[in-house]
Amino acid sequence: MPKNRNKRLRKKLRVGEFQELVFWISFMLPGIDQEALNDFIDRFLTKAIKNNNLRFAGGIGESVEGFVRLDKRGSITEEHKTLVKSWLDMDPLVADIEIGELIDVKEGVLALLQVIADEERQSSLGFLILPPIVGMEKCYV
Repeated sequence: MPKNRNKRLRKKLRVGEFQELVFWISFMLPGIDQEALNDFIDRFLTKAIKNNNLRFAGGIGESVEGFVRLDKRGSITEEHKTLVKSWLDMDPLVADIEIGELIDVKEGVLALLQVIADEERQSSLGFLILPPIVGMEKCYV
């Protein structure tokens, strides 16, 4: 059954013409020590993410899983995926890169929550980066 929502509500719910797309990434950093991991995190978050006006939400350790979204309202594009993948391809520490399709931001958050709930996957993630996502505060309460 279609829902008739006014423009203000569609914008608030991020649906229709206001839908926000993200993409999932995962890769490995095999055999990385803590100092090299800290250096990689700084470079990854600055050069691949922040410099391209993006945000990363996920876990970073010997394995990295999470989603990438714009730093502001709006949808990510295939060009953003290419930029992040190219940066990861150039780093010799990175292995087994997987870049997902563009998905709705709510699906991305659900996928991240599954990672957080999976204790086996949690053990390979050093820590989680969870930036606030406007409009998602009440989705999981």
